[in-house]
Amino acid sequence: MATWDITSYVYSGKSFSFSSETVSPEDIVFKDDGTKMFILDNQFEKVLEYALSTAWDVSTATFTDSFSISSQELGGQGLAIGDNGLKLYVIGVGGDDVNEYDLSTAWDVTTASYLQNFSVSSQETSPKSVKFNDAGTKMFVLGDTGNDINEYALSTAWDVSTATFTDSFSISSEITSMESMAFGDSGSKVYVADTTDVYEYSLSTAYDISTASFVDSLNVSAQDTSVQGVFFRPNGNSFYVSGSLNDAIFEYLQPTITDATATISGTSTFTAFPTIAEADAAMSGTSTFAAVGDSIQAAQGRAVDESGASGTSAALSVSINSAITEPANPSGNT
Repeated sequence: MATWDITSYVYSGKSFSFSSETVSPEDIVFKDDGTKMFILDNQFEKVLEYALSTAWDVSTATFTDSFSISSQELGGQGLAIGDNGLKLYVIGVGGDDVNEYDLSTAWDVTTASYLQNFSVSSQETSPKSVKFNDAGTKMFVLGDTGNDINEYALSTAWDVSTATFTDSFSISSEITSMESMAFGDSGSKVYVADTTDVYEYSLSTAYDISTASFVDSLNVSAQDTSVQGVFFRPNGNSFYVSGSLNDAIFEYLQPTITDATATISGTSTFTAFPTIAEADAAMSGTSTFAAVGDSIQAAQGRAVDESGASGTSAALSVSINSAITEPANPSGNT
């Protein structure tokens, strides 16, 4: 199971509703340490800021403030924050341009002030998302008209007025109506979301869109069928999608694997979600699961899925090359 593999992520059961502030959430961005979350609001043309009391846990978010972009854009689609939180960028279909803002206090949208813009209309008349490389010397625009990702070089880092178009990559073979994109794995991955799926592409040269190739996709329609934004945590442990059907953000995690070369026995507590405990020989004893979707599996494909677990599975035994044995009618076992 590899980090950044889109097919390995599982919905964690955690979400957060934006409905008190907007019924039209678009793109999403997190502060580098996961303690703040920003949503582009297409209803009132604002950037909404939220504080997370537990980093990266969207269920702990609370609304703090907002910043209006209506003087520059009346069709906001994409959001980016760069230069260690001192720059904010909004792209939209109203002006077909990237609007750049300075933040006098990093990661505080109330301190934003408009600086300038850059038109992308020569390449795209329906821009959906804008992202930058880590250094701010490259800019990428996802376009619904061209069904592609357009790459620009910035001669001055983070200054959109210095951008020049360099290349593009078509995603029309996989997607014909895209909504958002996010980079991951230090620019070696790019993910594109349409309304129901997140698509993974590998870049053989980091942040060089011409080297991209399609890998796989993950359907997220069980949470929302009108996905508008996607964001990946810097370490790849989780990603998030925002949707306008439920006006909410949803968290997806990679399983936490507990691996034992011999046995797992006695009392074991698994608190991370989703958890997979793997053993090369056998598992026995009492195992406590913290959340729905946790599972125990042994080598050779033996597994018990705690799909409804929220308590204890007593005397659970799993052995290689033998049948699965468990107590009579254990709660949550399938």
